[in-house]
Parts: sequence; C-alpha cells; structure tokens
Amino acid sequence: MDILDVLSHLVDTSLVVPGDERQRYSLLETVRQYSADKLLAKEESDQVRRDHCAYYLALAGEGDRLVVPGEAQAEWLDLMEVDHDNVRAALAWAADSGERSLALRIAGSAALFWWQRGHHREARRWLGQVLDMGGHEPSGDLARAQSWGSSFALEVGDMSAAESLVSLASESAAALQEPDALARASMRRSDLAWGRGDSSEGVAAMRQAADVLRAGGGQGLEVPLANLALLSVMSGDRSTAVEAAQELRSLPEAPGFGDMFVRIVAGMSAFFDGDLNGAEKEMVLALEDVRDLDVPPIEMSLEIVLAWTLVLDDRPEEAERLALLASEIAENLEAVWAKADVATVLGMVALARAEYVEARRLLEAGLRIAWQAGLVDPTVYFMHAELLWREDAYRRAAEVLGVGRSAEASVSREVPSPHVVRVATVADALERQLGEHDFAMALARGEAMTAEAGFRHTLTSPPGRSYL
Repeated sequence: MDILDVLSHLVDTSLVVPGDERQRYSLLETVRQYSADKLLAKEESDQVRRDHCAYYLALAGEGDRLVVPGEAQAEWLDLMEVDHDNVRAALAWAADSGERSLALRIAGSAALFWWQRGHHREARRWLGQVLDMGGHEPSGDLARAQSWGSSFALEVGDMSAAESLVSLASESAAALQEPDALARASMRRSDLAWGRGDSSEGVAAMRQAADVLRAGGGQGLEVPLANLALLSVMSGDRSTAVEAAQELRSLPEAPGFGDMFVRIVAGMSAFFDGDLNGAEKEMVLALEDVRDLDVPPIEMSLEIVLAWTLVLDDRPEEAERLALLASEIAENLEAVWAKADVATVLGMVALARAEYVEARRLLEAGLRIAWQAGLVDPTVYFMHAELLWREDAYRRAAEVLGVGRSAEASVSREVPSPHVVRVATVADALERQLGEHDFAMALARGEAMTAEAGFRHTLTSPPGRSYL
C-alpha cells in the first residue's frame, strides 16, 4: 500500500493528527504511548530509538556546512526549530542510555542552532550534561562540544567555566592536531582574552585561528575572518580589519556576508574617527543586511553600536529605540556583555535628558553587570564621572574619572573620538572647578585604586545635589 494512502487512512481514523504547512503529523498521546509499549514488548524500542537518533543527528549535522548566514542556513534553522522536540528526544535518549559518543555528537551538532536561535540556557544544560558523562576519548566531537560550552558560558558571564572549558578544548585540539579543533580552541581563547580586556591577545588568537584554517584548506574560514575584522577595528588596527573583511568578501561561500562585514568595518572606523554621520550610514545598511540574514547576535551588536552613535550625536530618542531592540535580543540570548552595554547606553540617554536619578540607576546596573561577569569597560566609569560632575560632586567625579583612566590603561581597545572629546571636556571643567592641584590629587586617588576598590567607590559615589 502507498505510504500516502496509509497516512490518509490514519488521519481519517483520528490516529494521526495533521500538523502545519510543512505537512508535519503527530500521534495522539494515548496512541503514542500504546505504540511505545508495543515496541518495548517486541524489544524493538532501542533500534527504533537509534534510527531516530541517526536521523536527527544527520539533520543537526547539516549545520556543519552552513556556518555562513544566508538563505540555506535560515532554512536549516527553521527546520531545526520545527524538529527541536525531536532533537531533544534523541539527545535525551542517548544521554539516558549512556551513549556518550552519540550524545556528544548530537549536542555539538545542535550547538550552532542553539546559538543562532537563542536557546542558550538549554544549550548550557545539554552540553554540561553530556560533557559530565565522562569517559570521552579525545575526538573532534569532544573538542567541538568543549569549545561551544565555553562560548555559552562566556555569553552568560561565567568566566570560570569558560576558562576551564577553553583549557579542555585546547588540550583536546593539541592531541588531535586537526585544523577545525585547533581553530575553534584559538577562537575561544580570543573570546576570553577580549572579555578580560586584552584585545591584543584577542586579535592574535583570532588571527591564529584564521591561519590554521587557511593552511588546512580554508573550510570554515568565514567565522574567524569575520571576528578578526571586528576585533581589529575595535582595537584600532584598521588595516587588518579591512584586509580580513575583504578576504571574507572574496570567499565563494560568503559574498553577502562579506559585503556586510565590509560595511561594518567602514561604519565602526567612522564611529571611532568621530564621523557620526558616516558611521550611521554604514551601520544602517549593515543592519538591514544582518536582519535579512537572520543573525540575532550580530543584529544586537550593531543595534548597540548604532544606538551609541546616535546618543553621541545628541539624538537620545532614536538611540533609546535601538537600545531597547538590542535589549530584547540580549535577554533572549542571555548575553551579559550586551546587557551591560545596553544599560550604559540607556544611562547616557537619561544623562542627555538630565534625568539624573534614572541615569545613576542605569549606569550602576551596567557597571555591576560587567563587573560580575569579569568584563572590563572603562566607558561606564567615564559616564559615572560625567554624571557626578553634572550633579556638582566635583571631587568624587575626578576620583571616578581616575578609576576610568586606570581601567582604560588595562585594556587596549580604541575609544571613539567623540567619547574622547566628551571625557576631555569633563576633565577640563573639573580642573577649572577644583583647581589644578586638587584635581590632580583626586584624579591620582582614583587611578591608584585597585579594581575592586574602584568598582565599590564608583557605586557608592553619592550625588552632589539633593533631588528633593
């Protein structure tokens, strides 16, 4: 009998329920349980489960060749979303049955889907459960799961777990000497270094990942090139950023993706140079591209940078709208660094409106989030200093400005030109109001504080004015 005839008969007798436009079908729960019991009675359940796992492992594994955002990846992500429950069921059976290798492969293959579609909490749980099963032999699957585990840990601000997993991924990669595993480990070391504020090490590790893949034939080169372009432009190395973006654009698998990153590099270069109009023009085009490609993590990052551009251009309402859009994605992805940046941008919006109570609340939230995640961001200290200066708390403002300068010296990232001018304006005003000697002394006190003391001092800096 033809399979369609069988299926139609089952639907007509209400044993099978038709689903959505993709022609998905499901069993009534009572029928499903009855069928499962029959499989168990015939001792066929394990084989059916294995076949089920093999099918959904193959589906998840399609992502290995779809690392570049585009139409093909979007179709795969949509299909994975539809079959997410099946992937979960396959993974649960493999883990519960002690099938370590199978569980490891499914979790590692599904990680890109989890990353792109915001299932970060679930990804951490599954990857943690599979890795904790123990007894894994060194393999590409193990190195991939460890690498992805570190990415998800870093995203939620768990630096300790991220460092441990990066170390394990590096050990696995060193044992294997496979280009993909070595490149993944290098990219995760880059992420960690950047999170700690060591952008030079971050760029070097990302460049190493690109070199490894290039030497190994170039498969997967798009990801480290895109990240190298971003990290280089943010650390002030424009030539490397442009070269990486142009090489990305030349790859046959990534023309549209490469075009987007050429725009991102151009926009961020303009942003750091103080060309806010040029930055806005390029970023708006890049944002349109990334929304078409459906890459929420990059969309969120661009919305934050564009919001920052607009607030520095004295357009707080537009900046707020974009920051709130980024905030929705950050909440969905549980991206701690983005939550800190959004709070800081919204604090700047409140500052521009002279809403000092709200500005203090938001800036303190941004500082606390970043601090708890082990992230170094001098900008939030500078914004606190400006807030205190506007509140007439001049001495405390100078001290917090010193804390920000100390934090800035500990990182090697470029600071946007308009922001440099803004900080310099506050510093000049404080020097006039306090006098050269007192300003220098207050600044030195802030610069001499330890990271812990500077953090606590900034959060406890009282306003100079009464709000009553």
